[in-house]
Amino acid sequence: MQNFTDWFKPYLLSDQNGLNTSALLDEFSDLAGSSLKGLSRNEERIVDACLHAVLWGYPLAETYRYRQLGTKVQAKENMLFKPSSVASWLNKNSAPAPNASVLYVTSWLNLNKGDRILQTPANTDENYYIWAILDSYINTVGSIGPRTQSKSNATQDSPNYYLLAGPSSPYYSGNDWLTTLRTMQGNRTVRIIRVDTPYAWVTARFGSDTLSESALANTHDFINGAEDIAGSGFQITSIDHFQRTGSVPYQEPISQSSTNQKAEKAQKKWGSIPSTAKGFFDQLGTALQDSPVPAQIKPGTFTNIPDEAIWLGNQNKVQNALGGDHYLPTSSYQPSSALSNSQTKALNKRFSTIGLNLSRGFTMPSDWNSRDREIFEESYLFSNKLLSKATTTIASGAKATNYWHIGNYNMGVYPNTWHNWLVRCGVAIDGGAANIPNDGVYPTTQRDHNGYKLSSRYNYSITLPPLSEELGGTTYGPANGFWSFTIYQPNAGSAYQPFLVENAINNLAYTSIDARATLTANGWLRTAKPDNWNNSTAKGTALRTGVDGNIEGLDAETTYYVQATRRDHSDENNLLIKLSASYEPSYNVVKGTPGVPIGGQGSPGPAIDLSATAEGSSLSFGWIQPVAQLGSPQQDRLEVDEDGKIVLELRADQPSSARTNWLPTPNSGWGRAAHDFQVMARYYEPTADNPTILAAVKHLGRDDIDGSIPYIPPPVERKSLRRLSIWEQLDDAGRTLLQQRTGNNTVDPLSGTDRFDADAVGAILDLRWANGALEGSNWDIRYDYSRNADYINELFFYRVDDVTGLVNDLRPGDSGYKAAALARRVNADQPINNATNNSTYSGTLRLEGGAIYMPLVRTDAGELLLPNARSTGNVSLFSLVGSDAFAFDDQLSSGDQHNNDGLFRVTGLTPVA
Repeated sequence: MQNFTDWFKPYLLSDQNGLNTSALLDEFSDLAGSSLKGLSRNEERIVDACLHAVLWGYPLAETYRYRQLGTKVQAKENMLFKPSSVASWLNKNSAPAPNASVLYVTSWLNLNKGDRILQTPANTDENYYIWAILDSYINTVGSIGPRTQSKSNATQDSPNYYLLAGPSSPYYSGNDWLTTLRTMQGNRTVRIIRVDTPYAWVTARFGSDTLSESALANTHDFINGAEDIAGSGFQITSIDHFQRTGSVPYQEPISQSSTNQKAEKAQKKWGSIPSTAKGFFDQLGTALQDSPVPAQIKPGTFTNIPDEAIWLGNQNKVQNALGGDHYLPTSSYQPSSALSNSQTKALNKRFSTIGLNLSRGFTMPSDWNSRDREIFEESYLFSNKLLSKATTTIASGAKATNYWHIGNYNMGVYPNTWHNWLVRCGVAIDGGAANIPNDGVYPTTQRDHNGYKLSSRYNYSITLPPLSEELGGTTYGPANGFWSFTIYQPNAGSAYQPFLVENAINNLAYTSIDARATLTANGWLRTAKPDNWNNSTAKGTALRTGVDGNIEGLDAETTYYVQATRRDHSDENNLLIKLSASYEPSYNVVKGTPGVPIGGQGSPGPAIDLSATAEGSSLSFGWIQPVAQLGSPQQDRLEVDEDGKIVLELRADQPSSARTNWLPTPNSGWGRAAHDFQVMARYYEPTADNPTILAAVKHLGRDDIDGSIPYIPPPVERKSLRRLSIWEQLDDAGRTLLQQRTGNNTVDPLSGTDRFDADAVGAILDLRWANGALEGSNWDIRYDYSRNADYINELFFYRVDDVTGLVNDLRPGDSGYKAAALARRVNADQPINNATNNSTYSGTLRLEGGAIYMPLVRTDAGELLLPNARSTGNVSLFSLVGSDAFAFDDQLSSGDQHNNDGLFRVTGLTPVA
């Protein structure tokens, strides 16, 4: 399995002294600026110090930046932020890979202001959650939830209390994990969580069916509590207040991020990693002074460490078990971020070249000349490019793990070696912070079962066989908490990638038409504000209209986007909205070409004018529940096949059946990168029983494995090329013929497996889909051809040997391919064209059955354009538009790769008698 360290392994010095910077500069010279060529020895020391300081300090700088942002946009220090909504494709500047399968609660603790008391409520309904507490270096120091509470005999029918003690607290320096506090209501026993830095990060995750409004409402109630119910909800207060009153007061939930000018200013200042070396190291230097590196303690200080107190020796219950691969006695306990004197000395010696010191912070050397400062800045840019390349590459594993990268050891708690600082840095870049394996293992992949890169130009499936049959039902994942699979879109142009995908809104299987909107006198729609409304992502929120409505300008069973919102001053429980028919994402631009959509950065189109309809008119609708993830919380709605297996369908277009099993993949953007996607599995509270994902994978086979048998997630199986589903346009005569020749009047050609071609585009007319049964037949394909360009282009179709465009053993891009394609045109004498710009022409194309046809465009300028980018200088000019149309650009060098100059849509398919 390749991880962040494996990627850097060829450059990791054997003496654990870090990386071979000289070798990295040679190997990745394309990432280095011209200033980093021909370096002197002293200049190379600047590059070496900068690279290693970024690797070591990235997590600390990140938590400092996140804290500045979170305390200004979400909740102040020592307060809880309890968002009412789930992460979605509209989230702006969220942590990478936002988790749509949980509800979050976050907080930034400042223990300089005194110890805190955390209240966790009674949990008689057995709600699942993980309340993780991390130090400023993203090492987990505490994990509270059903897993640890059950082992510490914490009661589930009354509140529990935890004392969060910072480094200056007398409770931190003691050797007890329980203490009794005298309060106004008598003595209270509280559990101690030692937090090794003055500032700490709370990231709590609550399991819920995030595709069910009622389930989310119940989880919100559990999190928030009620003011009139003592001890309810998750609450936090100072130790002084707790001792004075004997209780933790109810806090009115802070559920909405600020959207005012102050918040926007904070987003601009703290919402992204600094673009300059000085900016980054100024932040890192301040962070070091805010959260000094913890000191090591005397070995043997602790002999009985509770499960909720997290350290290196209890983060993986399989590998840390007595006799396991990585057993550590409790006498070895050290604060996870603590450094020895020799480690501190070595880091300070290395970092001194650029003016960084772990105690004093950062001051740029005063004796540097302009060349030194230029190298410093270029070194920082090189470091970031190198990290971006590494994190993009390591999202997948090896064949032995079905190409899943499984991080199940030294995750969430990181030993203080360069080997593991690399892992820690990768986690910070990839997801902000990680659970310890006992709480959650997150395998990721960007590869299919053959090792090819995942692309939404193809359809895929994940088949989940039942692992066990229990009284509570069938288990499909090795988790006591829950499991899920999420689709992400990598985007090398953003620090916040990978993103959730916009296409998630097109799976409507989990959306109910259960709301109503009424038109006001001034053209707004008034509706009840949903419980999970999110002000910060209001614009672009999608809804689906029902069949019951009489507002002109809004069609039934259509998706619209919120274009604007306004408070309803007559009733705070209502919302006033305007709608748009479109949403335009913002794209990262690579070499002048728009590519991958940037999460949360788009905007809805113009508002629809509803003035032609009388006030008081209404319509039914439903707020769309984007299906970004599917898992065990949806198990009662996931379809099971005849063998008892759950087959998840990963594709850009809606499948013809099992729609509750559909995980949409990306369907917007241009170029190959816009189709790349990543799958992340999540297993919360992994089981220790065989098979277990907590075990190490040692061998390619399983028969000779001693001890625990590792669980490996099922492969992502590549199926068919995504292509025009012309068989869905069959008329009655066509279905009759199909019935006569195959014994069935329906067909699903997309269930097969096609050869992989990274540049293939399914802009094809496939009449081969009945396994040869259509040989000898002829078909009329009715079409609409729209032109939106100055050129009068000619559209041809040529016969190919497979769906990727093979012609006589020639592949697109091969020498002689275009000539072979021209020779195979079926309408060479009758090209399809449209003489009028901004118009649509309708016609009929007759084709032989049992064959596949691919388009070819000849432009006014004489250029020949084909769907596969290798035929057009690696520029992608064709794309699918839904399942019945394709569009294309008609200029290779226009810089306008929006694939919108011509559009060919199939409108009907009938056999010729």
